[in-house]
Amino acid sequence: MPPRAAAVVRATVRAPAASTFTHSAAAAAAVHSAVSAAAVPHSPAVILSTTAQSSITLGESGMAAPYIPARETDLVTWADNFAALITATPSVYGLDAAAALIIQTAVDTWDAAYALAVNPSTRTPTTVADKNSAKLAMIPIIRTYASQIRLNPGVTNMDKVALGLNLPNNTPAPIPAPTTIPVLTIMSATPLRHTMKFRDEMASPTSRAKAPLSIGLELWRGIDSIALTDPADADFVGMMVKVPFFSDFDTADVGKVATYFGRWANRAGSAGNNQALTGPWSVAVSMTIVGTG
Repeated sequence: MPPRAAAVVRATVRAPAASTFTHSAAAAAAVHSAVSAAAVPHSPAVILSTTAQSSITLGESGMAAPYIPARETDLVTWADNFAALITATPSVYGLDAAAALIIQTAVDTWDAAYALAVNPSTRTPTTVADKNSAKLAMIPIIRTYASQIRLNPGVTNMDKVALGLNLPNNTPAPIPAPTTIPVLTIMSATPLRHTMKFRDEMASPTSRAKAPLSIGLELWRGIDSIALTDPADADFVGMMVKVPFFSDFDTADVGKVATYFGRWANRAGSAGNNQALTGPWSVAVSMTIVGTG
């Protein structure tokens, strides 16, 4: 129902560009040496450039669901594919040959150590320990480059998926519509004014709390000779965000009955349009409008 003109209510409120990362040969050689020795990194040693250092971390920050397989048998296949694609055409993924060498060396070291550890004829506590060390050395390297590639807008989604990466989820989670009912109270009726407050039905009687994730109360008001029962007969007044708030009248309204309805609105939009998601209606509250005489 399009809102009809309503009398003024005075409330106590006033109603990345594509990135290219390069990596020095010295950094590649340092990491190559560490990986070849199957060293377990004790710090984020794979710092590839000043740009990469400020943009990439070894953790899963900003990542979607885990993309590196937990099972080692699956990890072998996944890592081999990741390294092979990057080694073949590193520029497609925003990398250079030095970066591809770092990745391929880490994966080759892991592959060799894994093969020895799972082969019954060569499986010993030492080969198992070497396999674990090679895995711990490889994972941070892969995560570093995977994070960089995944967040690089210059790499197509198709190429990211081919590497086995999850695409970034840039869609904000929708805010659900409120589900609770506001409780409206007319605190007093003075000449040409009603003083009111609200609270959420789940809050204590003395609380001023709104519904979770809501921005305020949509207040609707109908003025008639009798109390109203249907919000469709009311006019939209405004968004109330603090209490108390006031509903003011013209002298022509004296002696009539003002009926109020309210509902919570969330942050998806503002009151009075079709963008905000709103909750269920409150119980109607009514009061006679008194004059100055």
